[in-house]
Amino acid sequence: MRAPHLRPVAITDIPRADAQIRRTIETLRTAQFEQDPLWSASVSFAKSLRSSAEKREGVILECAIKDAIEQASHLRLLDVDHQLKRVPDVQFEIRDTGWLVALEIKRGSLHDSGAKRQFLADLRDIPPLLRTALPLFPAECVHFHIVFISGKPPLKQGITLDGLTDLYRLNARSHILTARQRYSAAVDAVLRERGL
Repeated sequence: MRAPHLRPVAITDIPRADAQIRRTIETLRTAQFEQDPLWSASVSFAKSLRSSAEKREGVILECAIKDAIEQASHLRLLDVDHQLKRVPDVQFEIRDTGWLVALEIKRGSLHDSGAKRQFLADLRDIPPLLRTALPLFPAECVHFHIVFISGKPPLKQGITLDGLTDLYRLNARSHILTARQRYSAAVDAVLRERGL
């Protein structure tokens, strides 16, 4: 029997992520990079293109989570306030409780000590910012999480995709897997097109 969080998700179920993948791939098709003098031109270019593709995956993952939220009838996707000093990646409301949940999305769990200090600062600083920007939400109804898509969170306050399922019945794993598979195939096609 298939777990509900592993239900099949097609490309049509990730419209935001798919649109972001198309935009990202168009950028990668024409990207140019300065050669790293340590490597030959082809090796340097291949490394730079792959690194650029990795860095751009975060926005695709955010879009896939937004797609999952929009397909969950008990949740309502909210626009983030770009006026905030620190803007979370994703925000949604739980319809029956009125809770606001804001998420910072990290693609993996391998981060240095500077990043971990920033995560702890975000966990401390972002909830009060959200409460100030959204005065209609009582303080106890505003929640903020740092979500690590892959690996074990490097801090005890971090959560995983399974944590989103447990806490909010947000089943985003299949959306993430579908987006990653689509993006990976598209990046491979760009590498071939560019002779790599």
